[in-house]
Amino acid sequence: MIRREPFVLIVPADLEGDEPLKLLAEHPHVRYDRNSFGGRLVTRFLREQQIDVHVPWSWMSWKPL
Repeated sequence: MIRREPFVLIVPADLEGDEPLKLLAEHPHVRYDRNSFGGRLVTRFLREQQIDVHVPWSWMSWKPL
């Protein structure tokens, strides 16, 4: 059996708006690692929706002390 589950967008309670695609396009967010299974799914979804997201930083660019 193939199972399908919807994507869920979690936002701060005080963030105004209820259109997920608009919120993704207008606000920075934390995203899955693009190399992980979930990250590839999200990246493909965003590309299909033609959403250019704002990611303020990446774990890949983080350097430990």
